[in-house]
Amino acid sequence: MKVVFALVALAIATPASAELIFFSESRSMSVKSHRFEGDRIIVSLRGGGEMTFDRSVVLKIAPDEVPYPEETQAAAVDVIVPEATLVLIGKTVYDPIIESASDRNGVPARLVKALIQVESAFQPRAR
Repeated sequence: MKVVFALVALAIATPASAELIFFSESRSMSVKSHRFEGDRIIVSLRGGGEMTFDRSVVLKIAPDEVPYPEETQAAAVDVIVPEATLVLIGKTVYDPIIESASDRNGVPARLVKALIQVESAFQPRAR
């Protein structure tokens, strides 16, 4: 009985089929599927989305021999931000430069300081 169940499970869990699109420029592309709409070929990409091509650039469409597993949607992940990163640093040696630049450009100094904190953590050689 277990063997029959295992065989049924394997039969159901077959890899997703794919197709190869051969273009006139000696290039090919593996896609999930295709459909025709007038003079256009619309291909469904395995990762999602579609592309449209003029029929004249496609030489042939053949089954792809490589099995591709069906992609599952990634589960939503809650991002936990440490509380320490939510607090703007008080005094820094760069405060005079920040004040000058913010006044000159009409941008709040706290915004400039927060941007520097997030982007480089006030490291002078950060890139």
